[in-house]
Amino acid sequence: MTIRITSSLFVFAILSACPAMAQTSSFEKVVPAPLLSFDAFARAAQVAPDQGRCVFATNALIGQLGDADVLMLRVNGAGDIVQSLTIGDTTGQGYHDVAKEMVQSDKHYYVSGYTRAIDTSAAHTFTAFLIKVDTALNFKWQKNYILPGQEMYAEVMTPIGGSDLLVAGKIYDGNDFQSFLMRTDSTGAVQWIKQYQMPFGETIQCVRPLPGGDLLMSGSMIFGFELVLPFVCKVTAQGDWIWGKYYNYPPMSIVENSSFLFVRAASVNDILLAGHTDVFGAGSLDAYVVNIDSSGAINWARTYGGSQFDLPYAVQFDVAENELVMAGNSGSFTSSGTPHAMAMRIEAGGALLATALYGDTATLQQAALYHGSRIAQDQRLLMGARFFPADDLYITGTDDLLTNACNHHPVSASMIAQTTSFGGFAATVTVPEPTVTSDELGHGVYIDGTMLCLPPTAVNAPAGAVDQPLLYPSPGDGDFRVDLPAGSNAVAIQLLDMEGRVVWRAGSVNAEVRIPGTIVNGHYVVSIEDANGERTVLRYALQR
Repeated sequence: MTIRITSSLFVFAILSACPAMAQTSSFEKVVPAPLLSFDAFARAAQVAPDQGRCVFATNALIGQLGDADVLMLRVNGAGDIVQSLTIGDTTGQGYHDVAKEMVQSDKHYYVSGYTRAIDTSAAHTFTAFLIKVDTALNFKWQKNYILPGQEMYAEVMTPIGGSDLLVAGKIYDGNDFQSFLMRTDSTGAVQWIKQYQMPFGETIQCVRPLPGGDLLMSGSMIFGFELVLPFVCKVTAQGDWIWGKYYNYPPMSIVENSSFLFVRAASVNDILLAGHTDVFGAGSLDAYVVNIDSSGAINWARTYGGSQFDLPYAVQFDVAENELVMAGNSGSFTSSGTPHAMAMRIEAGGALLATALYGDTATLQQAALYHGSRIAQDQRLLMGARFFPADDLYITGTDDLLTNACNHHPVSASMIAQTTSFGGFAATVTVPEPTVTSDELGHGVYIDGTMLCLPPTAVNAPAGAVDQPLLYPSPGDGDFRVDLPAGSNAVAIQLLDMEGRVVWRAGSVNAEVRIPGTIVNGHYVVSIEDANGERTVLRYALQR
């Protein structure tokens, strides 16, 4: 195998599959990608499948200085990346460009988020952005919403009224965070914008229209140190305040972590709020669904989880099956208690239909799912990240029931009916006046011309029987282990920086490797060369 190392070494990817299964929908693949950013996922719950394919969004450390860029990937039914688009700062300042949500509207994709790369008039100034991309992942335009002397973060959005968008997030004036909601047309022009001063610190996690024209925003409120309660508020079609409700109140403890990540309205009096809570349930964190009416009164509430944590990162509603799909990770069902990728199916009426873990639960995986999409009548794609033995993107194919014959682990999570209560709050509404610009971040491709090829490696390679070298832990403090396949004829191990320069060579090929203390922290490539001159490369993050 010939290895091609380019000056773009910091961008590299290859999919590695599990052994072939009878069902074409069953597979697990990892993409050895750059380390995911501090804000690892962008939601793409409202993106339609495209003839057996789907589009995901994430944030990855693929900038030249290890900064985060937006990464959009089109993935086919076999889990292969067939198209990609990166969007990020090209000034060399190391600014993070963070995507928060992607939606599809009017045959285009829209990405909301924030960056420091646009408004550089003052230090630490974040600008909200909206990016339009066509369905072939061709960049169309970028709009930036700037409030001079303030920070503006676009967190969530949803299509409305055919081709318009609702975008919600927060504004920071140097002292306090306040929420905002704005409506734009398909060109990014602001139709209206409202700013809400609520009584507690809040984070909006979802915005959705209701039948009849009103709007709901949900998320979490900070009542005190480590006391975070879920909330939902209702405004008119023009953003004027109607009511606000926070739940799990009065609190059961001075410590709580609860939030509503998702809103689904079947009718004005049948509204699902889905997220997580660490009260009521069986473990430290549980999936949480509350059904309310148009006034915010509770119809019913449920928690779903096992003995430890069961944390959804993303929630979607599968219209074809009339059910919620909650994707995240769980530590409740493995002997090690470490986070394994997990998905749940919950019927719209609250019944738990299925729970499944993915990956080899006998090993340390540390994985989470961030997206899910139905791409065919009996085929779903789930995507997330695997943090050990390396920081990789992770894709698994399942059927309608979430079954994956490759590494599927059906589990029985607890489902506990709950009785919770709520309180009310109001907000002061003002009208900010952002400046809108069309300045663009740089955009390009993720894999074309910058791929560093790796041989296939099974996701669930059993300990002691690897068919390709494995390196762990990463990140590490300078000591790491390389597990070589039986019969390996490796003769050299080298450490390369992100420009492809050799910065250190091991004196001999041993399983235990110690990097000299003179090597500085950063991201590196470990190159293992065999007696035939062929090389395998693995990524390593040094964090002393």
